[in-house]
Amino acid sequence: QKVSATASLTINGGTVVTGHVAETGTTCQQFKAGTWGYLDTVLYGFKGDKISNVSPGVFFYYNKITAPASGPFVITVGESNNGTGWPMIPTQKDQFLLYDTNCAKVSNVSVPPSGGLTSLTVNGYTPGATYYFSVKYSPNALSGGTAGTPPAVTYWFQTWLNNLLQVTGGASVNLAPKP
Repeated sequence: QKVSATASLTINGGTVVTGHVAETGTTCQQFKAGTWGYLDTVLYGFKGDKISNVSPGVFFYYNKITAPASGPFVITVGESNNGTGWPMIPTQKDQFLLYDTNCAKVSNVSVPPSGGLTSLTVNGYTPGATYYFSVKYSPNALSGGTAGTPPAVTYWFQTWLNNLLQVTGGASVNLAPKP
């Protein structure tokens, strides 16, 4: 049984969204400045009855958070889709990266093994500071697998900070057969 929920936060008539799916090669500086390329759709072909030629082969989920008053803290990114038989898009190993407010890579983090959720534990940080993070996903890893139903699906990504859903952190990307 599938269960899903959608949440949004409205402030002064506008929805504030901080999480986004970004094109291959997007940097923290581009995300912070708002000059990154938004990725709407990942396309795939078929070789026989198997998925092939997934393009782009990788993409990023970017978001920003405000560090809590005390820590350590854990950032978790969850993934879901609206299809049947579609696997989760895997992350690239060790590609959950945290950046400080100046987009310098933060090194005092650990990425434990995941079981569908990707998480990052942060130690030694500045309380109340803004941090950015990216998770690199590899849709090309779906190559060789069988497509689920329907043939076009939407994947959603959500952020949790210390197990609290960040309602502004949602983002999605469509996966569809090449025309």
